[in-house]
Amino acid sequence: MNKVVSKILMIFSFVVLASAFAPQTVDCDDEAFLDECAGQIAGYKFLKANKISISGAKSGQAVELSSVFSNGSTYTLTACGGGTNMIVTLFDRNRKQIMSNYNKNTKKFYPSINYKCTATGVYYFKYEFEGGGAGCGVGIIGFKQN
Repeated sequence: MNKVVSKILMIFSFVVLASAFAPQTVDCDDEAFLDECAGQIAGYKFLKANKISISGAKSGQAVELSSVFSNGSTYTLTACGGGTNMIVTLFDRNRKQIMSNYNKNTKKFYPSINYKCTATGVYYFKYEFEGGGAGCGVGIIGFKQN
């Protein structure tokens, strides 16, 4: 009887541990985020919407995307997350950080960032959630000619 109880406890412990480290799903209603973000690009032409969904127990997860920006245009990048602050960081073609909608010094979030492009090329942007955890949101990119 001891061996049976021991096996049951071992299986139960394994199930509890496995569920603690299993990826957790995030319910992502991108239409609500899209409506919220769309208002933040007023005065810009819509270029692209990116649905951002990060699930799981690992911290420090991010979604990295890229787009070609043209010299002489100004771009706006938004970050709209449901209930969790979403961070968008813009990098140049050498992956040098240009700007972010989160100021680490003041711990302040901005709904969007604007970048006046001075060199045509591929630019990278990274979306992540405050604290590096799971979350769901939408990032919209808009542009206007200078």
